Amino acid sequence: MFAACDRAAATLALTTRYRRTIAAPAKQVVQLALLLLIAQAAPVSLRDAARAALRHPKVTACASATGVAEARRDEARASELPSLTIAAQLNRGTGNVVPGSAFATPGTPASAGPPRGAAFDGGSWTTIVSLGASVEVTELVRRMRDVDAEVASVEGARDREALCVLDAAYEASAAFLDVAGLVAAAKAVDADRERAEALRVRAAALTKASLRPATELAQADAELAGAEGRAASLRRELRLAEARLADAMGVTEIPAIDPSPPRIVVGPDALDEHPQSRSAAKEITASEWRIASARTGYLPRLEIAAALWARGSAYPGAVGERLGESGSGLAPDVANWLVGAVVSWDVFDLPQTRARVARAHAEAAGTRARYDVVRLTLANQLGGARESASEAEVVVQRTAPAVEAARMALTQAEARYASGLVDFLDVARVRQLLTESELAHIAAEVALARSRILLARAAGDVGALTQER
Repeated sequence: MFAACDRAAATLALTTRYRRTIAAPAKQVVQLALLLLIAQAAPVSLRDAARAALRHPKVTACASATGVAEARRDEARASELPSLTIAAQLNRGTGNVVPGSAFATPGTPASAGPPRGAAFDGGSWTTIVSLGASVEVTELVRRMRDVDAEVASVEGARDREALCVLDAAYEASAAFLDVAGLVAAAKAVDADRERAEALRVRAAALTKASLRPATELAQADAELAGAEGRAASLRRELRLAEARLADAMGVTEIPAIDPSPPRIVVGPDALDEHPQSRSAAKEITASEWRIASARTGYLPRLEIAAALWARGSAYPGAVGERLGESGSGLAPDVANWLVGAVVSWDVFDLPQTRARVARAHAEAAGTRARYDVVRLTLANQLGGARESASEAEVVVQRTAPAVEAARMALTQAEARYASGLVDFLDVARVRQLLTESELAHIAAEVALARSRILLARAAGDVGALTQER
């Protein structure tokens, strides 16, 4: 199908390049391209439906959720960096302001000194250029554990994205099997309608020749009307199933369906490798790191800070001269540095820390319970899918001979009817038996394929659906 699409696109490109005389609006050109694609597309198989579902908008939404988780992880990693502040300040105050006084600046130690006279003017300029750095060690430990939790959350988001892909492929495959089964059933019912019509023609001829009673012609008309009603009902169901398939594939229209039984080979199942199981396990890891992050609240706060700054303050020296080369204070010519560590512990924060730790433990317990539920559900789905597939194979093997036997019985009944050995109702019952046998065989094949795609979904094997292994 994809090769046919490429040929259609190439044909459209040549048309728009070399046939400049066709001045069609852009909308008509797009419609022409779509018509070419639909006309040249091959019948859609189960593999095509599953692959088309991988480009569904809901899969894109799952991928965007993974992007959000990655952004949160990067944000948490960026918070591990220490504080580094570059600042500059220019001040001037009254004469009684201590030279070197400045507004509070992050990363710059405060300056103090004895006050001078009470003159409202006659003050000096103050300039400060600083470079300060600090790191809260306890907070850094907490943030590192938050980063580990976010890393586990990102891995869980990727597994949920893989689960979204698996579900999209499974839903498209299930919708495809519904359509394929109805297409095959519609063909069987159409064949039954043709047989009813042929039998009606034969009954009319025999009735006209007075070889059969008129009631048989009425019975033939009723059988034909019933067959036409069943065909119309199946066509209606088929249109609804095609709409569901188009929605599962993420398209508005679908070409013809290949109703042949798909070949689905499921690989070895491993519960630990299922994306749903992996996602639940990653959530457990993230919850454990959140517990460790909450426990850092019990630790005392330790902050290490360092500052390197220069200031010009016009501050008088020991013998009255100004400190630094600039007597006005406009040039930051006096260098300073300071290094220190601060330890503090908020006693009344302990109840909140205890509550945060308890909440983290409760969330972790819920996460572990959800993981157990996922494992139990997947194990039951695997077991049920295996048994269903085995039983469906037996049903297919038993319904196939029934179809052949019913066809032979109908051939014999029609020959006996033409010879006058049986009446019309005998032929109608055999014809109905053939139709029921064909529909039962079709339903068995669809049930077998559905059991296999369910097994692929339970095993987490999206490759079995897309056939990309």
